[in-house]
Amino acid sequence: MLLSLQNVSLKSYNRNIETTFLDSINLDVESGEAVGLIGETGSGKTMLAWTILDQLPIPNSVISGKIFFNNKDMTYSRGELKGREVSMVFQNPMLSLNPIQTIEKQFSLIVRKRFNKTKEESLMIARQWLNRVYLEKENDILHRYPHQLSGGQMQRVMIAIAMSVKPKLLVADEATTALDANLRKEILDLINGLRVEENISTLLISHDLLSIKTYCDKTAVMKSGRIVEFSETDILFKKPKDNYSKSLIRSFKLIKPNNSNNKSEKQIICSINNLYKSYTVAGKQNNALKNINLDIYKNEILGIIGESGSGKSTLAKTLLQIIHQDKGEISIRDKNGNMINHNKPNNRLSTVFQDSLGSLNPRMKIVETLMEPMNIHGALDLSSMTKKLNNCIERVGLNADLLSRYPHMLSGGQRQRVSIARALMQDPFLLILDEPTSALDIQSQQTILDLLQSLMKDKNLSILLISHDIRIVMETVDRLAVLYKGEIIEEEDPYTILNHPKQLYTKSLIGAEYNNV
Repeated sequence: MLLSLQNVSLKSYNRNIETTFLDSINLDVESGEAVGLIGETGSGKTMLAWTILDQLPIPNSVISGKIFFNNKDMTYSRGELKGREVSMVFQNPMLSLNPIQTIEKQFSLIVRKRFNKTKEESLMIARQWLNRVYLEKENDILHRYPHQLSGGQMQRVMIAIAMSVKPKLLVADEATTALDANLRKEILDLINGLRVEENISTLLISHDLLSIKTYCDKTAVMKSGRIVEFSETDILFKKPKDNYSKSLIRSFKLIKPNNSNNKSEKQIICSINNLYKSYTVAGKQNNALKNINLDIYKNEILGIIGESGSGKSTLAKTLLQIIHQDKGEISIRDKNGNMINHNKPNNRLSTVFQDSLGSLNPRMKIVETLMEPMNIHGALDLSSMTKKLNNCIERVGLNADLLSRYPHMLSGGQRQRVSIARALMQDPFLLILDEPTSALDIQSQQTILDLLQSLMKDKNLSILLISHDIRIVMETVDRLAVLYKGEIIEEEDPYTILNHPKQLYTKSLIGAEYNNV
């Protein structure tokens, strides 16, 4: 047995208040085995991973039970495993990479420390592993800083670093969250292939039940800090025993393509004309956006799909005027119904980015974060702001007791819902969502999707939904645009694109998502 958790519990004590994060966890991972860990947001999945690696962010925490690795009791010496016997890929790569060091420096340092290699040898190993995660065409990737990479590129770099130390156990916590369907399959195929070749064990923590079903030998279901069911994956998906497990599996089957072909009201609220944006990286010019022409209509959900690095997030940032286009014009409809040039940030456009932790002030309580937009604009009195606050958190499925916490005390899914609530506090007419469900379990995903559709109808809200999860996009949007190397190559209703894609690239994206369903 490679890893064995025996009756492991994790509690914290703050001002005589006891909080239980893990409750009597029993879990075995054999050598060469792939084990999946699923459950709703806040069920304890990431907390379990942190416990294994002795990276708990919780003060005054107490662990009980036993943790064995290779039949050796490592309960109180788990830190020795990190970066050697055990590697981990977190769902937020930006928190794992040093923002002031190049990828080359960070990668080389880890390899040299692990294997006592020279700088040149370490660099060679780094390049080999970047090739293994499909970054071989990005010749200058080692010379870039983390902020110069897309979310998908950063995640692939982290996977390469984690695998380069040749661990016996790889813990992947939503490791493919930021990747498009093609890359997600390629990376999971790679991890699975290395697991077989090198006899590496993997613990895959994911809200993506399709990935768990495809790649894991066994799967554990977590709820409220407990493992409620643990069995072979095929058996779990065919005949789950626990009622909670049954509800998860049913939710997985509920997400289907949207076959409707309804047309939105054809009133343009935002128009993008001949938009260009380029970056210079390592002396080379990269065209992030090329000749983008796109209209967004009132009361519609417009979806944007494309692989990592295709320009999706750049388009969102340009729309928000966080960055400025090199060429072209963006027009928005003002309160009087007139189309005006959009050249600076506007509170009528609000956003939720995929990096929920990076977008929340770590020193502010959730209540302060949510109140901040209203304090800035000063539009309401305290009583009205409080009423609006309570309504927003209720709409996104958050409990009021979370308001007194700080961002690091919330799960990834909870933080994402806070970000959505904050965006709603501004009463925008266009809500731009960049991977809004990436950190959510499948049931919470459905809740958010239902929420988006109800908001669109109730508040005359238009939504721009950017996502790698094609199934979610097909379920939700009225119209879909496919982005490839900074250009829109296809634009149609989702049913038409799903069943009759015109471009080979579009076919490959859809095939990667649906072929294994």
